Amino acid sequence: FDEPVGVVQDMCFVAWVELTLATNPAHEDALDTLYNSFYPEGSSRPTRGAWDPHTSIVYDNPENTTMSLLSVMECIMKYPTILSKKRRVEAISLWDTNGTMQEWKCLERVNFNAQAQT
Repeated sequence: FDEPVGVVQDMCFVAWVELTLATNPAHEDALDTLYNSFYPEGSSRPTRGAWDPHTSIVYDNPENTTMSLLSVMECIMKYPTILSKKRRVEAISLWDTNGTMQEWKCLERVNFNAQAQT
């Protein structure tokens, strides 16, 4: 995660581990609906690229901490259902990820059921 010498970079270095799942027609339809919500005018809509459903299980800010394969595997061993338990999406949120992770801001959260409301 070293920055190239002599290059000024304006970005936050973040490493993460995610479990990527297979897409399906229902997922693609949901993505289209979500995309249309943020870009209602077709002419201003950027081309939507592929986006796989995933669960982010580990975030790391390399400036102050380290993430290793061992630590990820220890997490999975401590919580084995992370890989096997079926889960329902309760909410979706939109985040401003400018700055460090501590500076990230939740811009909007949409809850899909009453139990998810907090």
